[in-house]
This record gives sequence, structure tokens and C-alpha cells, in this order.
Amino acid sequence: GTRGPGAQAPGPELHQDEEAKLFGAVLLKPGASLLQTAIPLYTPNVTCLEMRPDGADIGDVLQRALSKDGLHLLDEIQVQARQVLSNFTTYGRAAANPAMSRVWADLVNRIQKALASS
Repeated sequence: GTRGPGAQAPGPELHQDEEAKLFGAVLLKPGASLLQTAIPLYTPNVTCLEMRPDGADIGDVLQRALSKDGLHLLDEIQVQARQVLSNFTTYGRAAANPAMSRVWADLVNRIQKALASS
């Protein structure tokens, strides 16, 4: 599910996306550029394909992806997605990753603000 505009909450959907990418799937994610995650899984045309949230352009997106040039892009997305995930596959790698440090720092700041205002 989502929390707030464009924020992806950790949950089954995120973990299934991670597993699918590790097995070589290229995700077609509605509104991918709107999602924010600690692990940068949803970067359109880098780690996934994006379609409109209402799905209105799914035919066009799939047609481009399956074109001669699109197949090359799918290969690149598959490699990039695996590379991104490999930086988070163990606790040590995830904890050492600057993206995770920013997420934890943001969480601590939000908690401090909430405590200060109560």
C-alpha cells in the first residue's frame, strides 16, 4: 500500500517486486516515478518500465518494450534492477548503503519533531 502522496510503504507488494527482479523479471509499474522507496526499485527505464496509474497507456508501453529497440532496453533494465538490489541483499550491505542512512535519518528527524510538538 501507499502512505501519503507517492510514498511506498514496506509490504508484500514491495517484497514481491524485489523477488521478481531477482529472478529476472522486468516490472511494468503503474506510476513508478511517483513511488519513493529506500531501495531505488522504481526508476522508470532504469530499473522498471512505467505506465500511467490508470493503465491507459499499457498497450503503447508494451508495444515499445517489445520493439527491436525496446528489447535492448529490457535487457538493460534487467541488469540495472539486479545491480540495485545486490546493494541491499544482506543486512551489512543495506546498512552501509547511503540510501538507507538517509531513510533512517529522516525517520529519526520525524520522530524528534513529533515528540517535540507533543
